[in-house]
Amino acid sequence: MTIAPPRPTAAARRDARSAASGRSGGSWRVSLRLAMRQVRRSWATSLLVVVLILLPISGATGVLVFAESNRLSTAMTIDTEIGSADAALEIVGGPDPTRTQYLDDPFWTRVDQGDDGWPIHAEQEPPESAEGFVPDGAQVMSITGGMVDVETEHGRAQVDAEEGAAWDPLVRGRYLILDGRAPTNDSEAMVTPAMLERLGAEIGDTLTVIDPAAQLTIVGTLTLRMSGDVPTIFAADGALNIAENADEETWISQRWFVDGWNPSASDVAELNRAGLIVFDRHLMANPGDAASPLFDRSSGSEWAVFGVIAAAFVFASYIVVLISSAALTVTARRQHRTLAVVASVGADPRALRSIVLLQGILLGAVGGVLGVLAGIGGGVILHHATAAEVVPLPVRIPWLMIMVVVIAAVLVGSLTAYLPARQAAKMDVLAGLRGTRRPVRIAAQRPLWGLVILLIGVLLAVISIVGLVLAYRGLRGDTQTVVFILCLGGLVLGPLLAQIGVIVAGHWILARLSSLWSRAGVAPRIAGRDAVANPGRIVPAFGAIAACAFLATSAFGGAAVLIDDARSQWSPQAPEHGVAAYLWADGSSLEAYRQASEETSQALSDAGAESIAVVREAGSDDTSFVAPMMSAPPRCDNVLSGMSWDNAGIMCVGEEHAEAGKHGNTVVVSAAHLSTLFGTEIDADVLDAFEEGGAIVTDPAWATADGRLIMNRWVWDDEAGVDESTVVGDVPVSLIEIGPPSWPLQVVLSPRAAQELGIETLPRRLVADMGGPVSASTSDALTLEATRIGERVSGASSVSVSINVQEAPPAPGVWMWLILGLVGVLVIAVSTVALGLARVERRPDDATLASVGASRRTRRTVSGAQGLLIAGVGCITGVLAGLIPVTGVVTILGAVDYSDFGLSELPWAFFGLVGFVLPCVIALVMWLIPPGQADTTRRTAIA
Repeated sequence: MTIAPPRPTAAARRDARSAASGRSGGSWRVSLRLAMRQVRRSWATSLLVVVLILLPISGATGVLVFAESNRLSTAMTIDTEIGSADAALEIVGGPDPTRTQYLDDPFWTRVDQGDDGWPIHAEQEPPESAEGFVPDGAQVMSITGGMVDVETEHGRAQVDAEEGAAWDPLVRGRYLILDGRAPTNDSEAMVTPAMLERLGAEIGDTLTVIDPAAQLTIVGTLTLRMSGDVPTIFAADGALNIAENADEETWISQRWFVDGWNPSASDVAELNRAGLIVFDRHLMANPGDAASPLFDRSSGSEWAVFGVIAAAFVFASYIVVLISSAALTVTARRQHRTLAVVASVGADPRALRSIVLLQGILLGAVGGVLGVLAGIGGGVILHHATAAEVVPLPVRIPWLMIMVVVIAAVLVGSLTAYLPARQAAKMDVLAGLRGTRRPVRIAAQRPLWGLVILLIGVLLAVISIVGLVLAYRGLRGDTQTVVFILCLGGLVLGPLLAQIGVIVAGHWILARLSSLWSRAGVAPRIAGRDAVANPGRIVPAFGAIAACAFLATSAFGGAAVLIDDARSQWSPQAPEHGVAAYLWADGSSLEAYRQASEETSQALSDAGAESIAVVREAGSDDTSFVAPMMSAPPRCDNVLSGMSWDNAGIMCVGEEHAEAGKHGNTVVVSAAHLSTLFGTEIDADVLDAFEEGGAIVTDPAWATADGRLIMNRWVWDDEAGVDESTVVGDVPVSLIEIGPPSWPLQVVLSPRAAQELGIETLPRRLVADMGGPVSASTSDALTLEATRIGERVSGASSVSVSINVQEAPPAPGVWMWLILGLVGVLVIAVSTVALGLARVERRPDDATLASVGASRRTRRTVSGAQGLLIAGVGCITGVLAGLIPVTGVVTILGAVDYSDFGLSELPWAFFGLVGFVLPCVIALVMWLIPPGQADTTRRTAIA
């Protein structure tokens, strides 16, 4: 039994009598006074709960402020799209009687499609101009956008250009003049600040446009709102002739701004059918039934952002409720005698419950208010720190949503105090006055209810996975949207219910595990008994750790899937920080290719290339080709119908090429250049086999069962199609794991193999390793030199050299280890709080152990054993729950043929770290922290 418990103060006894009698404004007022007093007395625990509530609230508030400040209001959206004009028109395609648009989001257009995903009406020629659709008497001004080549400070570059009076008052608001004046003729232009920097020029200098040729005087700076500071030229009509110089493969955009005409909704519908979209000032502000929905099923990014924010807030609140509940449980037990005094003078269980519950409400309100203030400040700082616009958007604070966040904070505080308040209402008054507690009993129905909730969660997740597959594959329209929403929620809610089921049965699980754990020695026996005797503190603790492990597993597994998806869509032309130079000569002149290759290689070396690989490709006589062949190539028609664009999308073969046996291009590279080409060292045994006449493939689909690569010669006839297809030989292959699935060089032959097969090649590509990021000045210099090489080499043959600078996406390993570090800190922090509370409440037990001769080492071992028990149960539970959505996503993507990412490719090693290694680390930390000096004047009997 506990000796010398703290005596309640005289003020506490007066408030207790008032609470029992109902005087002095009623029991709620007295309960509030007692709650406030207890919050002040247990300031350390109160501060912990406030901080725990403050963190997710400040995060949610910061996200709301940042999102609202970066979201355009309706008025700002109208100004950004049409400036001061009444309306604007754009051509998006040919006439189609089924084309429609949202009035407030004109870029969203749709036409009726068949089951194959293609429009049901044949594509027609688009209109040449929108001016003919504008009524007489209205003022019309067009602005055309495209790309032009210019001389920069260090060479040559291709930049954005807009032709039209972007400085006209009609489009003020869409375009913003920053400095200087507007052009007065077609020999003057304005540029963005980034363009000035790229040119190394100032206002008043001359801008040289190479293609199309023009000399323009810079008279000012101007920016296109919400486009960022991108190098752009703004010239008058006729200065560049962008539309006239464009061919079918050249991208241009054109928008017609109208003053003096506001089309009606019926006018917009008619223009949509003609192939145009319409921006109208009044209709965008008042779209009526033609407004875009809050979340459209076609907007995956909005759903992703909404889902991530909602899930993060829900799980953060869940963790806060669990760990704060454990903290308040400790506080409630420390005020056990005070509550017993209140009950002894007549307070009913409702009054006891309200005292503890009001503590949670007070702490929730304080944490909510402080979190909102911190979140607003953080959101404002983040908004200004990440502003990419020349003229940043103003800060806007969504007060209505912030009020909802504060209410949510109070609700979280109430939920935090619910279980401790319920336990306080059931206290044994006589035992509380003596300073003892009733033994804890395991409710017989708890394991059953926990199992039921666990099974419901797992079943809900499985049903959601099946539903999402059906929604993608077989459903259309509103039904697809409803099923998608419900199943997405079920995929998040299912694992959460599974964790709740484990928590409901947590006391029973701890009792069973402690029974086994106690056989390991004295320290595990004491740790297990303490865990079973304090379920109000221990169960929420391992529940919070399980939630953190769940977040770690689902986040890391989701990151692995997303990284694989990003790599499958990335089509590099060279390794990271490399440069690919493409050579082309009319007539396949060997001499022209040789000279262009040598001069380009020298230019790359002068630019700082550390190594250069020469890539030779098979020549042809326009009718006869030699190419590698697969035994079962993926067909492009199947790929398109399955919405897949991974390995099969890169290597898919059209019907005619499939019949001809032309499944890829013949590429020849010397062994010395392979490391530069692939951006990594190649194994010595692979190089040896390659030099002896072999080949390298990056996908096993190219190799036969016996490890050979088949080379096929086919002949093409313009009228008959495939005229001849003959296998010319095969070579041994080595498979290397390199690059993303979309790596363009799937097959590389050795020079010896090409010679033995009689394949003639030309140097058509150079790949250079630049040793680091390529600067804009280096890129410009290489582009200019490539133009000069083409001019020097061109003689009987026309020669061109093009430069492609390859910058790879961020290395996935960095992000994965960042997630690992953040989640590790989160789990350790939550475990530290939970186990720290355990150590605080176990002080009387420590005193008892010390009084009977237990050493500090023994007491440290008890702490470590308890840490291993709690963290182990939590981490393993969280990992198992986290695998539900991760494996579900992989299953869904595989079922809809969107990805070939398999379950075996998941980061199982990381899951093992979280589930098994991390609990051992936590236990080690708890063992290393020495216990405090035991106070042997306050001891607890250990039965």
